[in-house]
Amino acid sequence: MTTQPISILADKVLIEALQEPLCSSPGGAVSNEDAFCQSDPQAWPVVNNTRTRLAYPENENSVPGTAFFCADYLGWLQRLTGTDNPGFQSASFIDQNASLKGDTDRHLAGLQALSNFCR
Repeated sequence: MTTQPISILADKVLIEALQEPLCSSPGGAVSNEDAFCQSDPQAWPVVNNTRTRLAYPENENSVPGTAFFCADYLGWLQRLTGTDNPGFQSASFIDQNASLKGDTDRHLAGLQALSNFCR
């Protein structure tokens, strides 16, 4: 049986904003040395000027380390909300992140879409 490729387009600014909390320890040092955490957002593919692609299996048109991103993301959600679904705590993360301010509803929808993709 062959795994069908799946992918999602996400706001690049949202994935960039998630890189720090997903990859850093509470003290701020990088604690994950996986492909996603070690990747440079400037090198990520850009689609339609503002979006980037996460794909599984990973390919040259996706953010590096998609599987690691998903594991890190679902773990972060579990710590933040107690589930693998974004909740009101996620809105707090968005509101506290200067690059995400001004469009909370769109970014909450993006977090939900990422949760669905990663499950």
